[in-house]
Amino acid sequence: MSRPVPTTDTARARLVASIPAGTRVRVYAPKADRRAGFYRVSVLEAVRGDTLLLRDTSDSTAWVAPLTQVKRLWASRGLRPASTPGRVLGGSVVGMVSVGFLAGLIGAEATQCTGCEDPGIGVLLAIPGAGVGIIAGAIVGARLKVPTEHFEAVLPYPGAGKGIGTLVKVLMFWGGVGAVLLLSGLT
Repeated sequence: MSRPVPTTDTARARLVASIPAGTRVRVYAPKADRRAGFYRVSVLEAVRGDTLLLRDTSDSTAWVAPLTQVKRLWASRGLRPASTPGRVLGGSVVGMVSVGFLAGLIGAEATQCTGCEDPGIGVLLAIPGAGVGIIAGAIVGARLKVPTEHFEAVLPYPGAGKGIGTLVKVLMFWGGVGAVLLLSGLT
């Protein structure tokens, strides 16, 4: 569910203050974070004024993020099982790559000889190996019940909901400019 984009610092602070302490959050604050450019999963310890007091879940280090520097913020809504199509697809890809690779290695090793005309023919075992891997991976993936964490956006980025429309307008404009330039070059 999408929330309206808060336009003032007060509205942003109110939304963040509604998150209870101890909640796992995913934060994107490139200027406040030592890992600039990455989302960081942390535990919200407290909100003091316009500053978030956080504890990183990977190494338990405490860090602070001024609310004005937080570009995006999500709150965890708990764990839920991964979708079945996602598990099947992931298992198929892992099975195809791993079994296909192993079959290719075994085939290449089995056909190495000094007097052979085409010693690399054993690599062709990778093709049926990949097929077997897809089927086996899909079966294993469908049976796995690995839970994933579900995050809900609290602070969406300032341009939320405008991206595609703006992109289409820009593309139409530059497409029109390109067409005019192309047509003027043809005459």
